[in-house]
Amino acid sequence: VVADRGTDTVGNPAPVVDTVTGEVLLFSVDRPVGVTTLHGLHLQRSVDDGLSFTPYERAGQDLFGLPHWSGGLTGPGHAVQLHAATSPHPGRIVVPVGYYRDGRYGAYGIVSDDHGQHWSIGWNDQGDDQRIEGTVAELPDGRLWISYHDRDPGTPVGTGRIVDWSGDGGSSLNAPFRRAALPVVAVQGSSLALAGSYAGTLLFSSPARRDVATRHQMALFASRGAGVGATWSAPYDVQLDSRPGSYSDLVQVDDATVGVLYETGQTSWHERIDFRSLRIADIVDRMQVKSALSVAAPSPLRAGTTLRLTLRVQAPGTSSPAGELRVRLRGPGLDRAQTLPLYGDSAGRRVAALGTLRKGTYRIEVRYLGTSRIAAASTTKTITVR
Repeated sequence: VVADRGTDTVGNPAPVVDTVTGEVLLFSVDRPVGVTTLHGLHLQRSVDDGLSFTPYERAGQDLFGLPHWSGGLTGPGHAVQLHAATSPHPGRIVVPVGYYRDGRYGAYGIVSDDHGQHWSIGWNDQGDDQRIEGTVAELPDGRLWISYHDRDPGTPVGTGRIVDWSGDGGSSLNAPFRRAALPVVAVQGSSLALAGSYAGTLLFSSPARRDVATRHQMALFASRGAGVGATWSAPYDVQLDSRPGSYSDLVQVDDATVGVLYETGQTSWHERIDFRSLRIADIVDRMQVKSALSVAAPSPLRAGTTLRLTLRVQAPGTSSPAGELRVRLRGPGLDRAQTLPLYGDSAGRRVAALGTLRKGTYRIEVRYLGTSRIAAASTTKTITVR
């Protein structure tokens, strides 16, 4: 147990490894039971790679430098230490924080240039949006990519994240925050600037289903080249099957692998926390596995009987592939279509009820649309109704 405050909630962890001292620095906040505001920032340290930590103690109110400071959330997700050759502050530790003051939400950073012994306020910006839960990544040119999400869960898809850059190591922002071009719902996400062979690639993790009522389909987005941090690839699914997904955090495991820790489950993202490793090449190059599609239909079918099709998708690596099926039925005086989503517990099977048919010959066209990780497939079938 890293920290225990009895009935209080200890949350929003923001860890970072100081590669100079070898220490793990862990920021978090304490929410007393029945209290809506938080009980300040707490900083713990570990010198044994996280096996043990120093006692859970407040970092000190003088750390913030914000008048009438109220609330505040670190992370959740990793903080960063600056390493770029062009960084104006090499070795600096940067932690993104959000706060609520005077009826408005704000975003700020805390920075340390002496391995966490002393801290000062970096960027500090309030806006009309409800910015909360930030993430920060250092780009190869030394700039910081800083992003928060809008607290309002009803924010339209694609407008739920705000973004900015810092050219001075997090001391200030280059411009006011703007809406990020990420087609995601308003929820916490994690950013990671890759090192090594994939330096210059920025990853972002978030549930990708474009439905403000759900948090589903944990995915990674990639940004590269001249538009790094401004333009993004289509989502690359973390799982082959369809599952809920919510909060997440990214880490580079080695030169070829990235890991994502995220909330998920069978029917709700509250059920468990998973860790999955993915090949960076698959994410960047959009590698897909093949799929197989089969259709079972009665033929001949008696006129006036409801036509029911059993559809099944198979893909290596999962017993229950995600995606959608589109079915089209054409015959005498009829052209009917429907779309059927596949669920995490469907075993790749769906039954399509296409209504009663009169006598004649009918053509059934079925297409599996695939996902970012599973290739599409299609098939046709002809039935006779007597």
